[in-house]
Amino acid sequence: MNLPWVERADQDGLLAAVTVSRIETFTRRYYGLFNDRRFDEAEALVHPEAVFSYPAAKEHFIGPAGYRELAQRWTAAFPDAELTITDVIVIGDIACTAWIGSGTHLGTLDIPGFPPIPPTMRAVQLPMCETIRVVDGMVVESRMVFDAEELRRLGL
Repeated sequence: MNLPWVERADQDGLLAAVTVSRIETFTRRYYGLFNDRRFDEAEALVHPEAVFSYPAAKEHFIGPAGYRELAQRWTAAFPDAELTITDVIVIGDIACTAWIGSGTHLGTLDIPGFPPIPPTMRAVQLPMCETIRVVDGMVVESRMVFDAEELRRLGL
């Protein structure tokens, strides 16, 4: 029996699966560009009006320049920084990404919403969670959260 709504459901399911796959692939590529220090390429994936925010901060970073500033702040503090994705869950156009930021704390860490943290010379691993909204192949919104207590535990 040929039921039109079943065919439509199959098509919608396939479209949803393709979208989820594309957003996860996009997200992994985006983090990979950071790890490879290919910031120009990562910036090209950021919408000019994208908003980057930390819930703990009142400060927002806008567009490719905002991405660049955040990337530079992180790599100034951790020149050997590496972001390791531990999980990606995609819901609609949002990728919720759990990752671990690791590196040696050799420079001042300037995290929005916190006082600057002078170098400790310690190797650290900081669990983070970032939600990234992707529309038309571009980051339009990013919210990053982490446990501030984890910074203290790591001696930062």
